[in-house]
Amino acid sequence: MDKKRIIYITIQIVLLVLLCITYAVSITFDYLGPSLIAIILQKPNASLLDRPPSISSKYYVEANAMEWGHAVMWRLAYSLMGISIIIICVSGCLPLKFNMLFRQPTLISVWFLLLFNVNYIANIIWVIFTNYEIVWLMVVFAVLLTCSLYGALAFAYKDLYDDIATLETSNKILLWTTRIFVHNIIAIYATWLSIIWPLNLSLSLSYYNSFGSSTALLSGGLTISESSTLGLAIILMELLIWFTIENFLIEPYCRYTLTVYPVVIFAMSAIIANVINTGGINLVLASLLLAVSVILFGIRILLVILNSWKSYRHGSEVPK
Repeated sequence: MDKKRIIYITIQIVLLVLLCITYAVSITFDYLGPSLIAIILQKPNASLLDRPPSISSKYYVEANAMEWGHAVMWRLAYSLMGISIIIICVSGCLPLKFNMLFRQPTLISVWFLLLFNVNYIANIIWVIFTNYEIVWLMVVFAVLLTCSLYGALAFAYKDLYDDIATLETSNKILLWTTRIFVHNIIAIYATWLSIIWPLNLSLSLSYYNSFGSSTALLSGGLTISESSTLGLAIILMELLIWFTIENFLIEPYCRYTLTVYPVVIFAMSAIIANVINTGGINLVLASLLLAVSVILFGIRILLVILNSWKSYRHGSEVPK
């Protein structure tokens, strides 16, 4: 093994260990953050065992999921990402044939691990800003969270397809393990973050930082309804752009990533439950998003079946 290879593997190991640490710290901050701040502010009966009300209960926006929607998606995202990290770690201990990390070419590159670490470090900072209700910085770091994760996903796609010819003929176990437990799990988290940052933007356009106040202070800018409409419009635009990219620009690379649309469907259902009593344009827009996501999911499945059949007939999935 040459010196460059040894250095590369060493960097991979360091970044993977750092990823495990940042993941653990991120979960800790997310769960204990509000309670810790309540203790620091010496609020009555503050305890690590009791979680104060979430920020969404204080800063009301129409384009926001119900509390149960946030609870389900954050727990699901953190749990699945934990599974993904465990599988990457375990694979690093296996023979090279089943090893995502140390095989050549690698399926888990340094760039993937670096961006993954950036995501969780940004997540820790975002949680801190959220707990201190610094609304504009919440948006900035929510965007950084989203972009870093899509960057990691892009490198994961590239890493896999650099050796797709070998994997599809002699190592389908590793091929499908990577597709399911890396690509699809990251896509769940990335989709949820793609919904979170427009919701954070809606909040920041209608409210001032109201930390320490019992009620949120309206900024006098966009109304709650207007900012919510903007947030939902951004999500709709993101959905249409992603559908176009994945099916017409990078289709061979992300063909079997199918978890995007179920996340959007669930999130829109939680938003509709929140806005259904209010009615108006945002209920219409959220309902439209739900319908569009269901339709696009159906089309996506049909396209995957069609393209898989074409690849089967040609005997290869290698991108042309």
